[in-house]
Amino acid sequence: GDFELATDPDDPAQNVLFASNVSGGSTARQDVVIARMDGATGQVIAGTRVTVANNFEGNSNQNGPSWMRTPAGNLGLLYVGADGVHGVFRNANPTRWDEFGYDYSGAPTYGAPPPIPDTTPGFYPGNPLLPPAKAATIPQYRGPCVSACYGYYDHGATTDTALAIAPLGYTLNAGTQAPWEAMVYFSACQTGTTICGLFQAKIDGMGGYARLTKIAATGARTSSSNAAVVHPVTGTVVLFTNEAPGYVTVWEQAASGAALAPVARIAAPGPPDHFRAQASDTQAVLSYLVRQGAAMGTYAIAVRARGGALSAGASTFIGGRASGSEFDWFPAAGRWAQTYRTAAGRYMRCWAAVEE
Repeated sequence: GDFELATDPDDPAQNVLFASNVSGGSTARQDVVIARMDGATGQVIAGTRVTVANNFEGNSNQNGPSWMRTPAGNLGLLYVGADGVHGVFRNANPTRWDEFGYDYSGAPTYGAPPPIPDTTPGFYPGNPLLPPAKAATIPQYRGPCVSACYGYYDHGATTDTALAIAPLGYTLNAGTQAPWEAMVYFSACQTGTTICGLFQAKIDGMGGYARLTKIAATGARTSSSNAAVVHPVTGTVVLFTNEAPGYVTVWEQAASGAALAPVARIAAPGPPDHFRAQASDTQAVLSYLVRQGAAMGTYAIAVRARGGALSAGASTFIGGRASGSEFDWFPAAGRWAQTYRTAAGRYMRCWAAVEE
C-alpha cells in the first residue's frame, strides 16, 4: 500500500517511524501497520511491525495513512475510512513507542478508531463526492470539500478556500499549510484576470477566514503547487511555489503576515508536482516529482543560510522513482534518504545528497 515516514519526536535516539496500509492497488478494507526504523541505518528493526487499526478503506496506493502531531503533543496517524477520516494516536508522553491505541478524544480504540467528527467519505477513487465537490486528501481536509479545505482536527467548521475567497473576487489555484496554528498559504488570481498573487490566511473554525493578507504579487504566474517549512538556521519561513512551467520560486517570510521576499527562481524539469518541504539541521529542502516524460523522477532543491542570507542550490536529481517513494531527513544519520517500494513489494532505502 501507500506509506509515510516520520522521525519519532519523542525518541531521544531519533529513530524513524514507518506507517502503511497493507494492500496495494485495492479499495478493500485493510489494516494500518507501523514499524520502527533505526534512525542511523534506515533499516527496519526486526520484530517491530505492529497493527494499529483495521478499518482503512480508500485507494491504497494513493490515500495511505499520514503522520500528524496534535496541538497537545500527541503523535498519531490520520487515514481514510468508509465513513470519514479516522485517527489513531499515542499519549502525549508515551511509555512505549508503539502505544498507538487512542482516538482523537483520548478514548481507547481497540483496533478500530472511529471517524473524527464532521469528516465525510470522499476518498479517491472510491465513492467520490458528487460534483462540484472533489475527493479529499488527508490530513488537511474535513467535510464536503470543493477545493483545498482546512480545519481543526477535532472541532469546528472547515474553511473551503475556493468558496471563502470567491466573494472577494478571487479564483483559487493551490494551497498549503503554514507553520503556525490555523494558518494557510494559497495562490489565487482575481477572477477573470491574470492579476495573481500569494496570500496568507487564518481559518476561523466557522467556514471562513479571521484574517486574509496578500503577501506577494506574481503577475500572471499562478502556482499549482506550494510547500512551506521553517528554516533551521534563520527561523524564517521558506515557501516554495511553481508559478511558471519549468521553474520553482523560493521565497522567504520573516514573520507571520509579512511580505514575501524572493530568494531565487530555480530551473526545474517538469511540470514539477507533489511538493514536500522539510528541514535538516542546516537546510530547508523541497522534494518534488516529475511524473512523466524523459525527466521522470524525484528531485530536490536545498536552501542554506550563508552569512545570514538564504541561497538556493540547483534542482538535484535524486532518483528515477516518480511514485511510491518518500524523501526524508534522518537526523540520527545526518543524511537525506529516498525510500521506495519495489514492484515486488519490498521497501528500499538509498542515501542521497542535495546540491547547494
